[in-house]
Amino acid sequence: WGLAPDELAAGLADVRERAERAGRDPGSVTATWGGQVLVAEERRQAEALLADWAADRPPADVARLVAGDPETVVGRLRALADAGASWCVVATVGGPAASMRRLLAAAAGLRPI
Repeated sequence: WGLAPDELAAGLADVRERAERAGRDPGSVTATWGGQVLVAEERRQAEALLADWAADRPPADVARLVAGDPETVVGRLRALADAGASWCVVATVGGPAASMRRLLAAAAGLRPI
């Protein structure tokens, strides 16, 4: 949950290696990243939302969160795709989910859902 791109890449490489040793096609193994995201229109807004959200949470949970303005968050999700994630399943936290989805969709050049 909430792996960094290098962690995802290493885990995927390990699973693919094991699949190959078991006689399976390593290319058939795909990765899905799941984690929490917090996005706001501007970096300072995201920092304020993050401070509120993080106040009563363990530091390890906060460290796994992807937070920032839309371009920053989409950039991190793209880094996860570059590391091998076929899918990114995001759980929005710290604010209105619909607004965050719209911001992410616009930054990624997609239609919001």
